[in-house]
Amino acid sequence: MSRAQLSLRSLRRSTRPIVTWYMTHHQHSAPCHSATHCSIQGFHSGMSSGQTRLIWTVNHSSSRLRYGRANPNANSGASGDHRAAGVGRRARRGIPSAAMRAARSVCVCAAMLFAVLGPGLCLSPPEQSATESNPEATRHHRALDIANVGNTGMEDLTGLLSIRAIASGITLWAKREFENPGLSHKDRIAVGILSAAGARGDLTAPDGTKKTVVVASSGNTGNSIAWVGRALGYTVVVVTNRKCSTEKQRDITSKGATLLIAEDLYEPSVGKTPEQIAALPDTVRANLAKCTVTEAVAKKHGWHTPGAVFPYYTKNYMKIEVIMAEADPSYFAVEQYDNLDNFQAQHDTLGAEIYASTHGNKTVTHFVFTGSTGGTITGVGSYLKEKETSIKIVLADPEGSRLRHFLPRGEGKAHITPAGVATKTVIEGAGKASTTGIFEAKKGAANGFEFVLEPTAEVVPDAHAVLMIHLLRLQLGVWVGSSSGVNVQAAVNYADALAARGEVGAKIVTVLCDPGFKYESKFFNDTWLVAKNLPTYSASVQLWNHPANDVDANPGAPGAVRARASTEGHAEL
Repeated sequence: MSRAQLSLRSLRRSTRPIVTWYMTHHQHSAPCHSATHCSIQGFHSGMSSGQTRLIWTVNHSSSRLRYGRANPNANSGASGDHRAAGVGRRARRGIPSAAMRAARSVCVCAAMLFAVLGPGLCLSPPEQSATESNPEATRHHRALDIANVGNTGMEDLTGLLSIRAIASGITLWAKREFENPGLSHKDRIAVGILSAAGARGDLTAPDGTKKTVVVASSGNTGNSIAWVGRALGYTVVVVTNRKCSTEKQRDITSKGATLLIAEDLYEPSVGKTPEQIAALPDTVRANLAKCTVTEAVAKKHGWHTPGAVFPYYTKNYMKIEVIMAEADPSYFAVEQYDNLDNFQAQHDTLGAEIYASTHGNKTVTHFVFTGSTGGTITGVGSYLKEKETSIKIVLADPEGSRLRHFLPRGEGKAHITPAGVATKTVIEGAGKASTTGIFEAKKGAANGFEFVLEPTAEVVPDAHAVLMIHLLRLQLGVWVGSSSGVNVQAAVNYADALAARGEVGAKIVTVLCDPGFKYESKFFNDTWLVAKNLPTYSASVQLWNHPANDVDANPGAPGAVRARASTEGHAEL
């Protein structure tokens, strides 16, 4: 893609982060005619080599202000490639010295202005979101107000695609759902589910008081229900498991919700007889009651456990949510995996926004997304298919998930039964060992439309998803979580597969679900990554900083990391 790059050396030695401004003219009538890289030599006063740079890039793909550190391997102004491509010395263009001095003065003023006022500037076209791509900064853009949910921006990720995909005119876009007040796309279902339940009277206890809302969540839904529930005046209890990152756990409790860890409730029962359990402290037995499965509850909810002796204890956090609501009429169970208000919320908001943001220019042709509850892929997929039946819906599934085996397939084929035992995945908020109520409900006709997926699924190994989120942070300053890594890697794989079979001009859309700082202790923590036998963040940084992967010389993904964007994960269901 064409771009003009203006590099300035700093006036003095500094190790402070530089400011990089990426601005896109989405409405330009014609592309730039050359990929000019203009380097103006450093000023004579107080400068030395190897200093940080201010880079002002005009790029016809995205619009954002970001903070980062200049590529240490890129020599600003000293590179023969830069000078040959642009204006290394004024003599090359015959620019008068007075004009050059004026240009320098303007650039210095611009640099100082951007450094001081940059975060408050808005140079985006009116219809584009001007929020920062860095989710940690974005978190301050929207207050925890229900009115602020939705209308998130789109990120152009086309530069991550393979060379043949780009040559085929394929583009990749991602909805920046971390711009929601609660920092994920789950804000949409929190508003949808609680609003619909309140309208039906489901949130009113028999005595006329407000019910306590209980939700089973791997983290993001719990966080969204916590703040939306509090905004609506409800007490919230979130049940999760130990896979939930400590950052997400803190996020939930900071919203005023009570947090329960399923394994902590269950473990006092392990290896104990009924008599020993009866002798436990009252508080422990009260917790065990939350995870006690009775025969009546199991039959009511279709929980089939061959050979089970009732009652028994479970550490399944989704079942604990239901048990708590069944035992106490003052509790309302969200049941996000079975609640069709989840589907409807994503259908009416996210689906509508994706179609509206692409319709009129070049409509989305493929939607690629992972599955957990199934609400997003079925909701968005249904909306898009209702608008244009030619749009394809593609499942992105972690390698350790079995979800792809349970789902309906295209071409009228029935879903298949998985063989063997599911392997585990470290990815949070993506993949499941079994199907969900939403997926089962949407296998048939829904609103006159039968939801089906493409015959193939994009299967993403955990290591590839981790490498992708490292790459997104290092290359684009987009700091996102592991499920976003699955989405983007699957979309990159699928784009390459489309190009390989000769398809041209596809417009693929996926979702950046939540910010990466929620996973700093895991997916950006070398100690944790080594323990899980995954690529470390330090190794990704070294790959990024390798001279062969210089961002100026080689736009797009670094070669070593880019190898992950292969078709290895393209598998038949």
